[in-house]
Amino acid sequence: SMPRLASFSAQCLTNSLWAVAKMELKGEIVDRFSTACLEKIHEHMFKEISPQGLANSIWACAKLYVTLKARINGEMIVRFCMDAARRAMASEDLLKLFFPQELSMAVWAMATLIGRRQSGRAVHCAEVDMFVLAVAKEAFPRIREFSPQGLANIAWALATLDLVQHEATGNFLLAAATVASSAMSSFSPQAIANLLWALGKSKGLHKAEAVVTFGKAAAAESSRRANDFTWQDLAGVVSALTTLGLSDEPESRFFAAGLVTCTSKCCPSIGTQALLNIAQSAVRMRIEPGVLTPLAIEMDKVLRTRSLNEIDQRQRDEVKRYVNVDSNDCELIQTHFGQRSPKAQTSRSNGSGAKKAKGQGKGNNFQCLSPGMQ
Repeated sequence: SMPRLASFSAQCLTNSLWAVAKMELKGEIVDRFSTACLEKIHEHMFKEISPQGLANSIWACAKLYVTLKARINGEMIVRFCMDAARRAMASEDLLKLFFPQELSMAVWAMATLIGRRQSGRAVHCAEVDMFVLAVAKEAFPRIREFSPQGLANIAWALATLDLVQHEATGNFLLAAATVASSAMSSFSPQAIANLLWALGKSKGLHKAEAVVTFGKAAAAESSRRANDFTWQDLAGVVSALTTLGLSDEPESRFFAAGLVTCTSKCCPSIGTQALLNIAQSAVRMRIEPGVLTPLAIEMDKVLRTRSLNEIDQRQRDEVKRYVNVDSNDCELIQTHFGQRSPKAQTSRSNGSGAKKAKGQGKGNNFQCLSPGMQ
């Protein structure tokens, strides 16, 4: 297609780019073709692009550049996002032409490309921020048109871009929490965790009735469907419940106690960050030390074989202080009681240097815990 690219319409270009990303194609030819498509859309045909084409092309950029590690110029990606945002807001009513899925795809992709990295915000793009806030404002009166994943994607994008203090963000997040509370079973584990995380970053909303109701419902749903969650999502839920100030709610405490018990049996197969976040959140919820001690013991044994940064070490030490054991105590207790490591489960990388898998929680049975154990 490369020799005939100049004859492609805007729709052909965006469809081709989307197909390459969707099929997860890789290689030098794919990189060259994708770059040429982006250049053609950007330089000549932005005016002709449809809402669907715009959303598909930005989503493809995120998929190719971030997930598939395509060799596409990063500066060109940023310029493409900026101009796409300008195009989407070229007229006051243009966003109304977007379907809900197109809006959520576009903001997710822009936040993925422009948002935070481990070292901080990758680059500041006022145009992208304005676009994402405009989507939040547009989505608010149309909130029930969005899928659970769409709501979670917008919430995640707003939080990732640090736009949580804006009025449009607050209105959207409260509406999303209200919708989610009455439809928890239709939300994926990741959607629950992402919406909770976004609400946790919105400090001004923590005491809102809609947020408290959603948090309690999310805790109950996470306990009920723990088998469907990854360890990363479970860690995200318990951390967010702590951040939201819901530690004393019965639903939160039952979830946290059950999670601690299950985690203690699976430590070798859980990523370092997820493992530490679960344990630290349990400490900050003041879960009974007797419930937390087995996790502290197994976690200490596993973490001795892993490289820890300063923050990791502080989290580990906070847990050990809470249950009042040190590394020597852990070793003696393990030797005395003949504790053995649980078998590692089938897993995949979670991006934190260790492994986890969707559904890795299978076997986690929170219902085996009596509420009295909390």
